Amino acid sequence: MDFTGILLAGGKSTRFGINKIKIEFEGIPLLADQIIKLGFFCNEILVSSSDENSSYISQVLDRAEQY
Repeated sequence: MDFTGILLAGGKSTRFGINKIKIEFEGIPLLADQIIKLGFFCNEILVSSSDENSSYISQVLDRAEQY
Protein backbone atom coordinates (compact mmCIF):
# COMPACT_ATOMS: atom_id res chain seq x y z
CA MET A 1 0.00 0.00 0.00
CA ASP A 2 1.08 3.55 -0.66
CA PHE A 3 0.89 5.99 2.24
CA THR A 4 1.31 9.75 2.29
CA GLY A 5 2.50 11.32 5.52
CA ILE A 6 1.72 14.91 6.41
CA LEU A 7 3.98 16.78 8.78
CA LEU A 8 2.52 19.95 10.26
CA ALA A 9 5.47 22.29 10.75
CA GLY A 10 3.90 25.64 11.35
CA GLY A 11 1.88 27.38 13.96
CA LYS A 12 2.42 30.16 16.43
CA SER A 13 4.10 28.18 19.24
CA THR A 14 2.15 30.19 21.79
CA ARG A 15 2.14 27.43 24.43
CA PHE A 16 5.76 26.39 23.89
CA GLY A 17 7.07 29.94 23.66
CA ILE A 18 9.65 29.38 20.90
CA ASN A 19 9.52 28.22 17.30
CA LYS A 20 9.54 24.42 17.74
CA ILE A 21 10.66 23.82 14.17
CA LYS A 22 14.22 24.85 15.09
CA ILE A 23 14.62 22.49 18.06
CA GLU A 24 17.50 20.03 17.75
CA PHE A 25 18.26 16.88 19.72
CA GLU A 26 21.83 15.63 19.63
CA GLY A 27 22.51 17.82 16.59
CA ILE A 28 19.56 16.53 14.57
CA PRO A 29 16.68 18.94 13.90
CA LEU A 30 13.37 17.61 15.21
CA LEU A 31 11.93 18.23 11.75
CA ALA A 32 14.52 15.92 10.13
CA ASP A 33 13.92 13.27 12.78
CA GLN A 34 10.19 13.26 12.07
CA ILE A 35 10.73 13.12 8.30
CA ILE A 36 13.09 10.16 8.73
CA LYS A 37 10.57 8.33 10.94
CA LEU A 38 7.71 8.96 8.53
CA GLY A 39 9.93 7.67 5.73
CA PHE A 40 9.74 4.16 7.18
CA PHE A 41 5.98 4.07 6.61
CA CYS A 42 5.27 6.58 3.85
CA ASN A 43 6.44 6.75 0.27
CA GLU A 44 5.45 10.43 0.11
CA ILE A 45 5.82 13.08 2.82
CA LEU A 46 4.17 16.48 2.65
CA VAL A 47 5.34 19.29 4.94
CA SER A 48 2.78 21.97 5.74
CA SER A 49 4.27 25.17 7.07
CA SER A 50 4.19 28.94 7.03
CA ASP A 51 6.16 31.03 4.56
CA GLU A 52 8.45 32.21 7.36
CA ASN A 53 9.61 28.63 8.01
CA SER A 54 10.08 27.64 4.37
CA SER A 55 13.76 28.62 4.10
CA TYR A 56 14.65 26.67 7.25
CA ILE A 57 12.74 23.62 5.99
CA SER A 58 14.62 23.83 2.69
CA GLN A 59 17.94 23.90 4.57
CA VAL A 60 16.99 20.83 6.61
CA LEU A 61 15.87 18.94 3.51
CA ASP A 62 19.08 19.86 1.69
CA ARG A 63 21.10 18.32 4.55
CA ALA A 64 18.80 15.29 5.04
CA GLU A 65 21.39 12.75 3.96
CA GLN A 66 23.71 13.91 6.78
CA TYR A 67 21.21 12.76 9.39
